[in-house]
Amino acid sequence: MKQVKIFNILMVFILHLAPTFGFSAYAIDKSSDNVASYTDLSRFEEPLELAARLMSGGCEEVPDGFEGIYEIRCYSYDDEIKPWEKVREEVGYIFYDFNGDGINELAIGTNVVPYPNSPRKTMILALYAMSNGKPKLLLSGTSRRSWYYQDNGWCYMTGAESAARVISGQYSYINGILNCEHFWFSSLNAGGDHEYYHSYSDTLDQNAAVKLNYTMDDYNLNDENNIDQSICLELIPFSDLRPIIAEHDDGGKIRFTASQTLKDFKIIDLCDVIYSDGKINVTEKERLSMVLESEQSISIYMPFLGDGPEYAISFTDSLGKIIKMTVSLSGMDGSIILNQYNW
Repeated sequence: MKQVKIFNILMVFILHLAPTFGFSAYAIDKSSDNVASYTDLSRFEEPLELAARLMSGGCEEVPDGFEGIYEIRCYSYDDEIKPWEKVREEVGYIFYDFNGDGINELAIGTNVVPYPNSPRKTMILALYAMSNGKPKLLLSGTSRRSWYYQDNGWCYMTGAESAARVISGQYSYINGILNCEHFWFSSLNAGGDHEYYHSYSDTLDQNAAVKLNYTMDDYNLNDENNIDQSICLELIPFSDLRPIIAEHDDGGKIRFTASQTLKDFKIIDLCDVIYSDGKINVTEKERLSMVLESEQSISIYMPFLGDGPEYAISFTDSLGKIIKMTVSLSGMDGSIILNQYNW
């Protein structure tokens, strides 16, 4: 018999089973030939910047709709918390016309192998559409509800409500609304055996559903068939919005390397640091300002003498926002950590 499906479902998300990423090179071009891309960046600037801030250590609490991103950081095969730098490489975004109305939505997701021998698929962690001129969250994926896109305006959800109840559903996306078209779920009968049901709304009410002559294998097969219909999207990694890494170099130096050209890269010395209401009040002294070319590195002497942040970097991201990140040592392995901060 196949492994119990609930564990497969949860482990795909929580353990990020066999991740393979479908990121494509993507350069922000504000010319008239690429107006749509720049327009989409402007329209969805708020959730993009918020997600990038979360994945740069700049949020005290997980923003609504981004719980799935945080779970990817916190759960892995070796039970180690992933560095945000790694999460930014694994999580990406795409502007895509999901319902065929000619207007792009914003999807934030990660590309995974959902079950053994499956081709890679995009697991959607958050989906936004424009509503009254503002981005509106349509759905968010977590370890209990994983979302996939089946193309032509159809989405598929698979997950679990409890150890005894698996759930899955097929949804149409029409006129900015997700509509449940099919919903499957399990329940335990008095004898402790699984029973499976189908309805046309996402309810767990057995009286509003039809009992199926399903075994666990039948449910698993239906689930895998629906996932097979989903597609893999070419995501843009969030590392493109935070295109800088920091590593130890010789002689107490820190080596900074950019994956994109940063025209206003700055090294900043910090003093009189005070944390207040989620912000850092600090005296900044600019040590260096330069153009850091793509794939170029620069090593800066940075001795760490105290417990608080003593150094920071600054640059402007692809959305035109000035980003400031403290430079500090990890208390676990001594690696260099870059954390975004508000000022």
